[in-house]
Formats: sequence, C-alpha cells, structure tokens
Amino acid sequence: MGTKIIVQVSYEYLYKINLLTPSRLVTVGPDDHYPSSNKSKENNLNKRNKYNLSYTNINKEGLRICTYNVRSLSNKVRILELNYAIEKIKWDIIGLAEVKKVGYTIEEHKNHLLCYIGETKGLNGVGFLIKKSLKGNIVGFLGISERVALLKLNFKEGPLSLIQVYSPTESACEEEITKFYNDLTEAQELADKNRLIIGDFNAKIGQPKPHEIFIMGKYGYGTRNARGERLIQYAQENNLAVMNTYFKKKSSRRWTWISPDHKTKNEIDFIMSPNPNTVTNVEVLNKISFPSDHRIVRSTIKIQKPKLNRRSFKSVPNKLKSTKEKSSYLENLKKILPRLQEFVKENKTVQSFSDKLEDAITKSLKSDEKVSNMHREKIISEDSQNLICRRTELMFTKKKSKEMREELKMLFKQSNRSIKRDYANHRTEIIEKNMSTFRSSKRALKELSTHKNWIQSLNSDMGENKNREDIIKCATAFYTSLYKGPPQDAENDNNDNTTGENAGETPLDPITEGEIMTQIKRLKSEKSPGDDNITNEAIKVGATILAPYLAVFFNLVLEKEQALRNFELKDIAKIPQYGPAVLDSGGQATRKYKPHGTE
Repeated sequence: MGTKIIVQVSYEYLYKINLLTPSRLVTVGPDDHYPSSNKSKENNLNKRNKYNLSYTNINKEGLRICTYNVRSLSNKVRILELNYAIEKIKWDIIGLAEVKKVGYTIEEHKNHLLCYIGETKGLNGVGFLIKKSLKGNIVGFLGISERVALLKLNFKEGPLSLIQVYSPTESACEEEITKFYNDLTEAQELADKNRLIIGDFNAKIGQPKPHEIFIMGKYGYGTRNARGERLIQYAQENNLAVMNTYFKKKSSRRWTWISPDHKTKNEIDFIMSPNPNTVTNVEVLNKISFPSDHRIVRSTIKIQKPKLNRRSFKSVPNKLKSTKEKSSYLENLKKILPRLQEFVKENKTVQSFSDKLEDAITKSLKSDEKVSNMHREKIISEDSQNLICRRTELMFTKKKSKEMREELKMLFKQSNRSIKRDYANHRTEIIEKNMSTFRSSKRALKELSTHKNWIQSLNSDMGENKNREDIIKCATAFYTSLYKGPPQDAENDNNDNTTGENAGETPLDPITEGEIMTQIKRLKSEKSPGDDNITNEAIKVGATILAPYLAVFFNLVLEKEQALRNFELKDIAKIPQYGPAVLDSGGQATRKYKPHGTE
C-alpha cells in the first residue's frame, strides 16, 4: 500500500518536500565534511524558480473564502439582512448560491462588491460577495451559466480562481446534471492552476472508501447517495480533493443543510481544490442570523491579503454633516488660524504659507475625527435587530415546543416587515432632508443609490474584452484618441487670434475678502476633494474665518508670481473643443475643431 502511495504522489510535491527539508543531518561550517558550495546554492535557487515555490511571509490568518446558499438576494431587504448577518464573522470572499437575481453584472457597494449571474426569475443564480479591500485584485468575473460562475483574482503569491456552483437538486433530470458538469469543466479549463471549486453540490459523499485516499481525508459525514457517487467520480477524474474531509471537526460542526422539520441534517456544501496543501482549514459556521436552511462553509488558504501602504493611505474626509461636527470644526479654526499672522510677517514663500494653511484646516478636521466616526448610518433599527436576535435564538433551539414553532413562524414575517419598514423610513428621511435643505431630488437620488455597476465588457479591434486590465486599456485607448491634439494649422490660427491680448497689461487690484466669499458660495457640495483631502464643505462651513487668510494667500501669489509645487508637477493639457457634428459630402459625420475663446 505504501509503495502505491509514493508512486501516485505528484512530482511537483516531491520536489517541494526535497527543497523544504534539509538534505543531510550534519553540521554546516568548518566541521562539515561536505560543505555546501555557492554553485549548489544557485542550483537550489534555480529549482525553486522552476517550480514557482513561494517563500514570502504568509499572513497567519490567510485569505478566508466562504460558500453560502442564501436562498435569495432578489430584493434590497435580503441584501440588507445579509450585510447585517456577516458583520459578526471574519470573511474575505463569499461564494453565493441561489441568488435568484436576474442579470449579469458587478455591483460596487459601500463595503463590498457583488458579482452575480442569473437567467431565470426566482430560480438558481450564483455569484460572489467580495470585500472592498480586494477590489484591486479582481482580474475578471465570468458567468458560465446560472449554476456556474468564475472569479479570477491576482495576488502577490500568484493568480487564484474561484468557481462557485449550485448543482441541480436530486429531483432534476439526467440532462440537467450532465449540463451542469459540462459547465463546471468549461469553468475549470478557463481557471488558473491554483483554484477552488466551492458551492452547493446537492450531493452526499458520506464516508471515504479505501481507494479514495487521494481526493478524500479521513473525516466524512453521513452516507453516500447516487449524486455523491457522481461527484466523487468527477473529483477523481479531475484530481480534486474534497477539503471538508481533511479536517477533524465535531459532527455538529460538519452538516451544512437542515430540513424544514429540523430532523434531517446533511453535508452537501463542499470546497474542493487540486492543491490541497494551500488550504489550512475548513469549518462550518454556526448561528448566522440569516434565514437560510444552509450554513456557511469557510476555508482559509495560504494567500497574503493586500495591505494598505501607510504613506499613501488617507482617511475619509470629514463632510461635517451634524451641527456638533460643524461647531467643533469652527472652534478649532479660531484657535489654530491666528498663528498664521506671525508667519506671514516673516516674508515666507507661497508654498510654505499654503502648507501651513492646509495643515491648519486638516488639523481642525482631524481633531473632530472621534465625533465623526460615531456618526454611522444604520438602516436596521433596534426593534428589527431584537426580532432578528430572537429569531436566531429560536432557529437554533434543538427541542422546540409548539408555541416556539408558532413564534418562529411569526418572527420570520415580523422581522421581514420590520426591515422593509426601516428601509422605507430611511428613504423618506433622506428625500425629505434633501428636498427641504437643498431643494434637489437629484441629490436625494444620488444619496439613495446603494451601488454603481462596473463595465462588464468592452469591444475593440481584437474582439470582446472581459478581463479588467484589457477593459482599462481599451477605455484608455478610446479616450486618448477622443482627446488627441487638434490639427497643427488650427492651433496656429488660434495662436494668431490670441496674439496681442496681453499687450499693455495694467497692474491687478488686490483680491478682496468679498470676492473670496462670492467664489466660496459658488462651490458645489458633495464633490471629491483634491490631493489635500479638504472638501468644499469644509471651505464653505469655515468661509467667514478662512476668507481673510485665503485673501492673503492669493495676493501673495500675485505678488511673488510663484506657483505651488503641485501645479508644477502636474501635466496641464488643453482639451480641444469641437463644434457640432456635420455631414460631409460623403455622408460621414465630422466635427470641426473650434479654438478656445471663439464662442
């Protein structure tokens, strides 16, 4: 038996063992009879590079990849409830089964990204929930069918592919099962070598058999059925290890599905991989406060999560929404800004004065950081949270009385209605606030929008691009050609028209505080800040205090005739202006170049 095991182990695995363990158990140094040479060290290094063995410091926690049958995410109430439920667990990516959401898209929400594909209304659908911190690692999302989806990512250790599945139930016909496995095979062909196949397989694999030691561990659950036999056969054909069976857990922490009467429990959600050494743990999470008959299966793999660079990281700018935040900010400005008066008298440069002014505003906002962090938007009310808490408690009570079952039935309805009411109140509150304060329905709509959709694909001369990098390149090429420079003769005409405009310049009058105040009032709210991370709201709220110092700053710029460092580093380019499209003699639409200042 032992000989057979050694023969079937992959050569890559044997190389990995040989490289990671010492070649001889003797001392290295002057007393070594066979000291290692530089040439042997180089050979070992070449072997490592050949087999792509990574020796980076892996995060102890690793990347947490889960799979969960959510039963439905067809409306915003279900998404709200899911977000509330997963706040209390550790996760990085969650594969979703039975999304029951029609479409094929990537939605960017506040704290996560939702990718999904669905074709039949109210049925099937698969997708992924990805934390916002992994946004830059996404290479592409491909929906093979409404039962199989592929997510490709790239990390420091190399590429990683995740395949989320939702297999047909036991009552499905053989044609549907065959199509599912064909779609799964197609996804594997498109996936990277390092991949995980996760999801609801609707199959019971039971206990491992002696000849299945290469795809199953020692720890099974229950008994195997016909669909489980089909799954194990597919795993053997594709060299996929069922990772649930490799880690010893209590029987109460192995089942992933429970029947409506809470009497039958099965393990039908699995995580499989052709590289079992990369998976360090697989566990089933209990007591998730979300109405589903499945439990979350979470795996941990040896991949280092991306870390934020402290130098480039900037905190979220304070938008000064509450009156307490505004009053605190104004008080801080009154304390800090008077120190600039002595600084101006020292005849400093424009750049140094700008740095001091920026630093004063930033400090005034940062000192109020604790207050702003406490101001968090919570849609789900405390009453709804209490209902969810009681519902979860009853769901996981083993022996329920008749009264408890009736109460649980009512709690499902009450919690759903309560969350709907909370969301409706939240919408009404935002609409009323924006209409009464700003008289803007557009502003209210912008605040109520929960997500923005990513571009799924773009067409180019090379065909359809679905890879994120290719999409960005395609968009860059399009806008480069769109805003390319005007014809040289048109530029010369424009220069001729502007010649002599600056002749006989008269000295400029000093900029007054009144002019500063007029321009501050014209600033639009809810706009992204610049490199200094100071929002228009911060300027408008502190306008009366900031106006004298801004007037000094702008007059200093006129006097010294100096530009700020940031302005010198930036590439400022003219965007050519074109007139309306006209038809030429051939019937083609063209746009004639229009020089600046000719309107």
